[in-house]
Amino acid sequence: MKMRAFLLIIILVGGTYAMIQSYTEYNEKNFRDFVGSLDTEFTSLVFNQPSTTGATPNTWMVEDEGKIDDLISFLDNYQIRKLKQEEVIFDVVEPRYSISLKDNNHNVLTIFLDENIIIQSDSNYYEIVGGPIDVAWLQHFFINSQK
Repeated sequence: MKMRAFLLIIILVGGTYAMIQSYTEYNEKNFRDFVGSLDTEFTSLVFNQPSTTGATPNTWMVEDEGKIDDLISFLDNYQIRKLKQEEVIFDVVEPRYSISLKDNNHNVLTIFLDENIIIQSDSNYYEIVGGPIDVAWLQHFFINSQK
């Protein structure tokens, strides 16, 4: 009898913990907290500029640590929220302006500038919810990173 009560208590505690984890996973958080939870250090930025003529998009890579820090510092002004599977209505087929942060282990965090969407390694989708994103800053960053 004591063993059953003990097992029931363990199941209740485990279930409560799982419910709390599930709830907090979809709460808003700072971008830097999110990046810190990935436990990775990004080493490059890949910029993608779609072509207006339907030709191959213009893509370039920057491995400047200062640029990476500038982008992360800028995005730290915003809150993000993980999207549930049923909330994802994003079509990645159409070419878009994007910046991808990559690390040495081929983990990728892609930010679609015109949609305020972040995709982590093609599996987890996040939405930038902390305002309208400052597109002028991003355009300036995009252009200056081309040099």
